[in-house]
Amino acid sequence: MIATAPSAHDLALGMRQFIIDQAGGRTGETVERYVRAADDLEAFMNSVDVESWLGAEIAAHLDAERRRLGPGAFIVTLGLASLIRVLPAFLANPWLPPPGAQRRTHRSVVRRLKTRLRLEASQRGCLRREDFAAIERALGHAYSQDYADRTAGRAGMVTCTVTLDLVEHLVDRLLEGVTEGRYETLDEAISARLNPVQVTVWREPEEHWDHRGW
Repeated sequence: MIATAPSAHDLALGMRQFIIDQAGGRTGETVERYVRAADDLEAFMNSVDVESWLGAEIAAHLDAERRRLGPGAFIVTLGLASLIRVLPAFLANPWLPPPGAQRRTHRSVVRRLKTRLRLEASQRGCLRREDFAAIERALGHAYSQDYADRTAGRAGMVTCTVTLDLVEHLVDRLLEGVTEGRYETLDEAISARLNPVQVTVWREPEEHWDHRGW
């Protein structure tokens, strides 16, 4: 049996289910936030203006296909690579939620989705590292906005958020090492992080010590 790549429809459904699955085993309120993030991503793909990202000609073509095909036209018309290219816009106004739990969920969803999309793009031969670097910069900017909006009186919550973001960032980096072929398994990537290669660095002698004062 010959394996075939998933259709655009299956890809869109897969992304939605992937997002909702991230809330598995959590509270009902958390599940609702992840469902809302999945809804927001669908709305984003159905209405985002891609001209500044992909050019006026492609934007006009997408608009025509949206009128003809309705919801879901983005993936059918432009494919996975274009979604990855414009995903940083999902981390900016008007798509980024106000400061709070939903914004943190929104950022977390994009970070986890980025790892999934990197694997998909690698398998489809459309991986562009600069696109994923742009997503990472957008995540950093979104986090800095969230941090700036918090008050000093909520320092405990800030510390918790920073810790979770750092953990997600580290896991993302480890998975990148596997998907890009630098490591064969996640365990190998973790081991490389915990056991860095030692490097010998030449240190110039101190010239200004006063040896007579010893």
